[in-house]
Amino acid sequence: MKQSGILMHITSLPSRGGIGTMGKTAYDFIDFVKASGMSIWQMLPIGPTGYADSPYQSASTYAGNPLMIDLDILEQQGILPAGSYEPMEILPRVDYEAVKAQKRAMLKLAFAHSFEKLTAEIAAFEQKKPWVRDFALFYAVKEHFNSCSWMQWPDEDIRLRKPERIQYYSELLSEEINYFVFEQYLFFGQWEAMHDYARANGIRLMGDIPIYVAEDSCDVWLNPDMFELDEDCRPIRIAGVPPDYFQADGQRWGNPLYKWDAHARTQYRWWVERLKAVGSLFDIIRIDHFIGFANYYAIPAEEQTARNGKYEAGPGRKLFERIRKELPDLKIVAEDLGNVSQKVKNLLKWSGYPGMKVMQFAFDDGGDNTHLPKKHPENCVVYTGTHDNPTSLGWWSTASEETKAFARRTLKMPKNSDDIVPALIKGAFESRANTVIVPMQDWLGLGNECRMNFPGVPSGNWQWRMQPTDLAPLCRRIRALNKATGRYNVETLSGAEIIRKASDIIAGRHHTTLEKATPVQLHDAIAHAAMIEIAPQWAVDNEDRMHGRHALYLSAEYLMGRLVYNNLYSMGVLNEVKAELAKRGVSLADLEEIEDAALGNGGLGRLAACFLDSAASHDIPLDGYGLRYKYGLFKQTFEDFAQHEEPDDWTKYGDPWSIRRDDLTVIVPMKNLPVRAVPYDMPVIGYNRKSIGTLRLWQCESTHEFDFELFNSQHYVKAAKDKNTAEDITKLLYPNDSMKPGKLMRIRQQYVLSSASLQDMLRTYKAVHGDDLSKFHTVHAIQLNDTHPVMAIPELIRLLMAEGMAFEPAFKVAQKTFRYTNHTVMREALECWDISLLNEVAPEMVQVIKKIHNRLMKDLKKAGVENTEPLEIINNNYVRMANIAVYATSFTNGVAAIHTQILKDSVFKEWFALYPERFNNKTNGITQRRWLGLCNPELSALITEKIGDGFLTDLYELENLRPLIDDELAQRFIAVKREKKRQLAAIIKEREGVEIPEHFVFDVQIKRMHEYKRQLLNAFSVLDIYYGLKEGSITDFQPTAFIFGAKSAPGYARSKAVIRFINRIAAMVNADPDVNDKMRVVFVHNYNCSYAEHIIPAADLSEQISPAGTEASGTGNMKLMLNGACTLGTYDGANV
Repeated sequence: MKQSGILMHITSLPSRGGIGTMGKTAYDFIDFVKASGMSIWQMLPIGPTGYADSPYQSASTYAGNPLMIDLDILEQQGILPAGSYEPMEILPRVDYEAVKAQKRAMLKLAFAHSFEKLTAEIAAFEQKKPWVRDFALFYAVKEHFNSCSWMQWPDEDIRLRKPERIQYYSELLSEEINYFVFEQYLFFGQWEAMHDYARANGIRLMGDIPIYVAEDSCDVWLNPDMFELDEDCRPIRIAGVPPDYFQADGQRWGNPLYKWDAHARTQYRWWVERLKAVGSLFDIIRIDHFIGFANYYAIPAEEQTARNGKYEAGPGRKLFERIRKELPDLKIVAEDLGNVSQKVKNLLKWSGYPGMKVMQFAFDDGGDNTHLPKKHPENCVVYTGTHDNPTSLGWWSTASEETKAFARRTLKMPKNSDDIVPALIKGAFESRANTVIVPMQDWLGLGNECRMNFPGVPSGNWQWRMQPTDLAPLCRRIRALNKATGRYNVETLSGAEIIRKASDIIAGRHHTTLEKATPVQLHDAIAHAAMIEIAPQWAVDNEDRMHGRHALYLSAEYLMGRLVYNNLYSMGVLNEVKAELAKRGVSLADLEEIEDAALGNGGLGRLAACFLDSAASHDIPLDGYGLRYKYGLFKQTFEDFAQHEEPDDWTKYGDPWSIRRDDLTVIVPMKNLPVRAVPYDMPVIGYNRKSIGTLRLWQCESTHEFDFELFNSQHYVKAAKDKNTAEDITKLLYPNDSMKPGKLMRIRQQYVLSSASLQDMLRTYKAVHGDDLSKFHTVHAIQLNDTHPVMAIPELIRLLMAEGMAFEPAFKVAQKTFRYTNHTVMREALECWDISLLNEVAPEMVQVIKKIHNRLMKDLKKAGVENTEPLEIINNNYVRMANIAVYATSFTNGVAAIHTQILKDSVFKEWFALYPERFNNKTNGITQRRWLGLCNPELSALITEKIGDGFLTDLYELENLRPLIDDELAQRFIAVKREKKRQLAAIIKEREGVEIPEHFVFDVQIKRMHEYKRQLLNAFSVLDIYYGLKEGSITDFQPTAFIFGAKSAPGYARSKAVIRFINRIAAMVNADPDVNDKMRVVFVHNYNCSYAEHIIPAADLSEQISPAGTEASGTGNMKLMLNGACTLGTYDGANV
């Protein structure tokens, strides 16, 4: 799994008190790391600093640095008296002497104030930390002797740890010893709380453990036999590295070397205990100078430089075999920088630990440099630089011109560009490495004045501090990079936690138990619990979209289907939720009776839903706008074989997957009927929560809810007239428009969708980008799904003009903002509205349409177009919406190759001649997650077993199945198909009362009922087969079930007649015993998205038989084909 992290030592946080601490700023930093999508916070060693304030010269392997204790927390806990101290100014560098003085004074005060009250807690702490008394004694004696090195203590007996002198000083310095124990108690209390907070937020802490310990340390004092010391406990040889990149004389570290033979005799017990202790503090340990375990550099102690040392063999595998045996879960990163011999490489390869690569090292030795991004192995940690490096900006300032030229070529930077820091970071993130860590200084683009350490320089290091700053823009930048490179840290959700919360919700809202809950109550609770879980990510993703370039999809319909299964699937918890419910004797399948969201009808709405799903699954910033229909299209039943429409009140039990946003309500100014458009936000959860988009649906409500005086005058109907009239606008999808009231209703619907959505976009634009609306198109790209939302074009121009922009620049902004997708080749289906009706709804918009028309006519005249009639926007007092769309947008898209060619050759022939560059083909598609992964888990599991699950986000992965096809795989596929047919047969028997043998061929035609879809032709074919079987003219026939599913528009008499015709055929065939063993016919009622999820996986044959040139695309064929159905199709749409 790819991940990223940040290198930032605690002391560099902008805390109060002169140094970074484990207080509020640390918690805020964890929040920042999480919000940025990172997984790891790396810091330097956290022990008490020693010589030159270096964290790598700590006085103890086990103890914590008291300078990191947060005094504000101590005040809040009452350990430190309130108002005891004045925080130091937050300076850009740590003044260690001043910080030490204040911190010691305040901790001494806390000790005096609280030690006695905390005696029991401190005693329990000592039980858990058996090393702490020895450490406290060491520190107390050290301070007793004016803080000199223990090797210079004047009392040789305590220096050599003679028992009687240990007893003596333990009594003499008991108060001081208690104080140092108290310090450690405070440190670990704050550390553990901070670490718990990090874990709870999915952030792992990564800490450094130096290979060597300081000479002046409790570790060497307590364990002299483990180090190369003489009889007076003074170093014989010391550690360092030979001359290298950092120092011409090498680095003389001064740490005593280990007696590795002595460690081996104890089975490396000292090392095991050391790593165990540090491993309890961190989730990941970076072992500094890992190469020293293979071969280490030994310098005679009397040498003043590191030039005259030599390499010796280290413990190698034996040490790590013991560590692996005793600490099998320890996560280790090996710092393998420096002189990497083959022995080091072999040890690293054997261990399996990830090593390190540093981008700053990549550009000096040509194309074979192992630090180059193209050379990075997966199992490594890549840094732009480390704490020992210059900042990346500082490195660049001193790099040679040859290095710079090579870096620019490698990182694909513009020639002569000096913008190296983002290029280095991007190069690291795009590498194959599993982990990338960037120092905070590089994220902030800081120079060498902020460098953490200059190796070999004894003073002035470890002092940099970040200044208080707004990290929100940086957070968004890092988050975007993490998402773009697949490193985004998505917090793992728990199905068990969702069910626990659902159980609480059921108890609180419905006063029952989960086991006794009705399906509606169970659905409500699971949905609310899931919404709680995704809320933080949804808010973050929405914030990102507001600040970046943003695509918006305007559509009259969205066929979302039943949301609960799909959302749990996308969250990655569907199977776990099923299992948790099963433990309680509850089946998730009980939610089959939950209504689909009635927001769409056919392919247009399903395409819109698939677009939103795919965009969220690929982290494309796309959100949708639509209308929140109360009754949708209708609920279909059959009476006397004919379609009967009933209200589809899909929200009668609530809508737990939507959030009402009264705070974002807008007023849509329709003539004589201004309405409140109230948004309901529905999350669109990308697969594995790659991102979460939003479908914002507008519900119309009256600006005058109720006329009290009319009601009190007993005019009851009139009192609620405005309310009812407003709410009627979003009652039905596609209301019958055969008469004027229906036409006005359609116009109002389209205008509300357009105006409310654009007002919302303008509001968010102004909130983030200010009042300069001339750049609106650089932030928003709006896709118009067919002609229903085309009123958005003149409405945007109207709104821009209302903000003070002239018509011409407003038109250009609109044209650059909008794109138009055409979904039909039939001219009669291209919407035209009587201009007088438009005037009754939105007269100001009509004036803009006239201006657009006049502009078009001028353009046509300039272009020398003689026959303008096909191109005119206003013609015979009708407004042609498609002509507005083609003229006033950047692009017009067809949805299949044949369809696009027909648009160019016929439907928009004249437009194509005028603007050929604006026409594109964008073949429609489907989301394989719902239409394979979710609805056919058996087939999905089979494919995953063979090629992995990459096909769920990249369908081209299915190509990898080709070489694997054999008889065994074919038989397993057939078994899956048989199981899906069995499942569908059971559902059809339950819902339709028709029994279908599962060994029949399932011949399926499921699509919107329309003459050009040719369900009638299919019905004639069924009749022909029936009579052929009856008469005996057909003798060789595979038993077949003909399955139909479709709804007809309520006012479409011919298509309703076809439904009745097919139902009569079904009744006749199914009642005839002569053919029952050969054929069955069923027309499923109320066909919708959820019904399709059962039919499509079971289909053997897919009927796609529209006349060539009439079906724009048709995506049902793709869904059926994806599940293994054979297509019977004409040369039309996406069949080709």
